[in-house]
Amino acid sequence: MLDELLSALHTSLRETLRDELAVLLRGLDIIAIFVAHDQDKAMAFTDDVAAMSHGRVAQSGTSKGR
Repeated sequence: MLDELLSALHTSLRETLRDELAVLLRGLDIIAIFVAHDQDKAMAFTDDVAAMSHGRVAQSGTSKGR
């Protein structure tokens, strides 16, 4: 689980690390849960998305553009 992993980083470093982490996770065939409160960050980093409410999945699907 990656909880707000990149939130404290400068924008350009955050984008670079996000892209490198995505390549690494896909290359190793690892599933990770990326917690983000910013919808743009979540959609840029994921293949599948789930929105949770009160500890339960309220909605799920694939991210646009992937």
